[in-house]
Amino acid sequence: MIVDRPLINPSAAALAELGGVMTGRRRPYHMPGYEGPLSIKSMVRGCGRWRTGDGVFLVEPGQLLILNEGQRYSFTIDAEAEIETFCPFFAPRLVREAIRARGPLIRLLDAPDDIDAAPPTFVERLRPESPRIGRGLAALRAALDGDEAGDRLLDLLDAVLAESLAERAEIAALPAVRKATRDELYRRVHRARDFIHASLDAPLSLAQLARVAAMSTYHFHRAFRAIVGETPGRYVTERRLLAARRLLATTGRSVTDVCLDVGFSSLGTFSSAYRRRFGVAPSRDNSQA
Repeated sequence: MIVDRPLINPSAAALAELGGVMTGRRRPYHMPGYEGPLSIKSMVRGCGRWRTGDGVFLVEPGQLLILNEGQRYSFTIDAEAEIETFCPFFAPRLVREAIRARGPLIRLLDAPDDIDAAPPTFVERLRPESPRIGRGLAALRAALDGDEAGDRLLDLLDAVLAESLAERAEIAALPAVRKATRDELYRRVHRARDFIHASLDAPLSLAQLARVAAMSTYHFHRAFRAIVGETPGRYVTERRLLAARRLLATTGRSVTDVCLDVGFSSLGTFSSAYRRRFGVAPSRDNSQA
C-alpha cells in the first residue's frame, strides 16, 4: 500500500481536513489561535509555549503535548535564539479509520467506508516522549521528503493510539469508585503539574498548586504522589535542578543567574541541592567555568 505523502506546512484549512506536518526554524513568533485535528506538539530544539483553555504548556525536546481534535490553542516562541518545531497533525478521517481498524475484520470488509468511530480523547498534559512515539517522530522527520513519509505518519498514529490506551489504563487504576471521578482527578493533577513546568522561575507553594488543581491541599498532595509517583515538593525541586543543569551546560550564564532563573532564592540552598543530586558543584557543570 502506498500512503499519500503528508503535506508540509500547508494552509490552515488544508491542515484541518488533510493533516500534515508543521515544522520550521523560528525566532520570536506568535500564532493567536487555531482549532485543528489531533496533533503532536514537539520541539527539536528550543522551547515552545502552547496555551489552551486549560492552561499553559511549556514544551522542550524530550517532551510532547498531544492536543485533541477541535481543541483551540495559541502558540508562542519567546526566545531570541533560533528554535525548531516538529508538529504532526492527523487527518480526522485517518484517525477514525485507524480506530475502526481495531474492530472486527468482518465489519471492515462489509462497510469499508463507514468511519463513525469516535476520535480518542487525551488528557491534554505535558508528557515525556515515550520510546515508541520518540522513534516515530524521528522516523517521520527523517523520511519527510521521501516516498515513505506517509507510512511513517501511520506508524506514528499507531503509537499515539497506543499511548491513549496506556493512559486509559493508568486512569482506570486510580482508587476512585466512578470513572468520571478518576478522569477528573487525573486531569486536575496534571493541570498543576503542567503549571509547575511553566512556572519554574517563580515561587511555588503546595497551597498554590492545590488551587490550580481546584483541590484541597491534603487531597492534592495525596493524589499528586499517587499519579506522578513523587510528592509535589520533590517534583518541583527535581525539575528545577534538571533545568539548572541544562542552562549551565548550554547558555554560559553564571551560577548565580541560573540559580535565580530556576526559582531558587538562595545560592547556598541551590548549590547544596545541586551537589546532592548530581555529585558535583554547579560551577563544575558551567560551560563558561
